[in-house]
This record gives sequence, structure tokens and C-alpha cells, in this order.
Amino acid sequence: MSAAPRSPAQLAAERGHDCRGDFFSAGVDLDLAHAADAELDGTFEATCMDTGEVLQVNGWLFTSEPA
Repeated sequence: MSAAPRSPAQLAAERGHDCRGDFFSAGVDLDLAHAADAELDGTFEATCMDTGEVLQVNGWLFTSEPA
């Protein structure tokens, strides 16, 4: 029997992505979790809270606000 799939929130917690925010750009709106020390104006790793996928985000391309 296979293990139950993990939710995006569980995956984010396992990765240490404990801060959440909404990131907006022309045509793209993302609900992301990231590490507390992530440099949001640079390139940082985040978990997509819709799919659980790991993303490399170029923060300078987005406007963000805490979720």
C-alpha cells in the first residue's frame, strides 16, 4: 500500500518554507511559501501552495505581500 500524498503545506514545512506570501506579476499570481531568511528581491526557492512543487523564483519580477 502506498503512502497518502502529502499536502503542499506539509511539503513546505518539510523544506523549511515557513513564511507565506502572494506574489504578483504580469499574468502570474502565485501563492508561495518560502524560508524566513529568503532574499525576496533575489532568486529564492519556494513551495507552490497550489501544487506543492518546488520553484526557483526571481523575486525582482514580482510584487509581493504577506498571505
